[in-house]
Amino acid sequence: MTMSDNEIVRNYQEAKDKKAQIEILADLNCCQKKDICEVLSNNGVEIENKPTKRGRKPKSLTLTDLRLEQDKIEMSKGFKARLTEDLQKEKEKEDPVRDQVMIELKDKTVRLEEKKIDSSFSLAARDFLQGSFQDEVDLIDAEINKLTAKKEKLIATRDALIEYIGEVS
Repeated sequence: MTMSDNEIVRNYQEAKDKKAQIEILADLNCCQKKDICEVLSNNGVEIENKPTKRGRKPKSLTLTDLRLEQDKIEMSKGFKARLTEDLQKEKEKEDPVRDQVMIELKDKTVRLEEKKIDSSFSLAARDFLQGSFQDEVDLIDAEINKLTAKKEKLIATRDALIEYIGEVS
């Protein structure tokens, strides 16, 4: 049970409709009504049993009525048995379309699994290669940065020479 005994007792005692509250408590605690009644009685709570509304008295059954009821029960059992047999026969029939669909689904599943494996391998290989060549990539980047700095110095020197030549002439 999810609620403690004290919570169940308090909840029951505070309820307006005690009978309905027992059902609610049983649902909340995922148990049966008798379990809730047992908890309540163990904790000294009297369970109220309100008399039910009185309706018409059931008519007394005759032998004919009993036979009719028995015939209805036998007919329903027979119907259920025939229905079960029919369903079983339908289930056992071969359905080429269903079989083909199942085969295609299995093939697609296998292909998807293969793609997952391939993509996992590709990612792992890429990560490995990236890690293996990272030092070389870093060295090349450093060389590119050095060459870019030299290029900028040369451009600055060229611009200074062009300006000097322009002043001299």
